[in-house]
Amino acid sequence: MFSASIHHVHKNNPEDNPYAGFVLFQRVKSDTIVEKEIRLKHEDIDTALSEQNFLYSEITTSNGKAEILQKFNIKDVKYPLFLILDKHPSAYKKNDKALLIQWGKYKDAEIETMKNDLMTLVNFITDEETIKNILSNTNLTKWDKFLKLLKDHETLIKTGVTIATAVV
Repeated sequence: MFSASIHHVHKNNPEDNPYAGFVLFQRVKSDTIVEKEIRLKHEDIDTALSEQNFLYSEITTSNGKAEILQKFNIKDVKYPLFLILDKHPSAYKKNDKALLIQWGKYKDAEIETMKNDLMTLVNFITDEETIKNILSNTNLTKWDKFLKLLKDHETLIKTGVTIATAVV
């Protein structure tokens, strides 16, 4: 799905039930191979996430992108990013946490690995309980699971993985 801003992101799934989580994609329009490959995987990502009641949406307008950057105090965006949320983006209040992943410096020869890592990450995201625990920092076992994912897929380390905090 494509949304102009966070206010256009659907809160409920087609059955009118709240989504378990949200993944917002923001590209930088750099036309890099990585960015093109992520966009080519849009349908696969959307399908995997929707099967687990997660909404995948690309924020498409400059104002919508600026709103995300401001709301979550994100600076120096050089690479496409995913913002992983456990509630609707408009519901975030000051100091609420979100997982921010920037897809960084892959070499052309690593594109196949990047595509596999991307789908591994998408499958990891669909574990609602893990995402909630990571964002609330309440379960160190879930953090260990996430760190293992990064270690097992070392090219994911080329992504910038941080916890963003809402500043609104």
